Amino acid sequence: GYIHNAPYDFYRYTKYGLQTLATDAKFKVLSINPLGGFFCFLGYTRSTILMPLFRIPIIGKLILVINFILSHIDIILDKFTRNSSIFPLNYILIAQKS
Repeated sequence: GYIHNAPYDFYRYTKYGLQTLATDAKFKVLSINPLGGFFCFLGYTRSTILMPLFRIPIIGKLILVINFILSHIDIILDKFTRNSSIFPLNYILIAQKS
């Protein structure tokens, strides 16, 4: 993704990094599940490109609605194709303190 919260954008964790951090902190990892997938990744990129246009009166609202609809289609396509391991946008980590 694009750099955000600069200059404090230090970490982009993979499931392997989350596993290591949790284990090193003495947590038992119960599950690590990816969110998103290839289509959501493309949608995220599309949304990032369109973001400046959202502020334009009237046109911005139309683009926002269209982007909202397309984003939901992206989610459905990722669920249908079951490709969340490709380009996950986030992870849900469930861990238990040992």
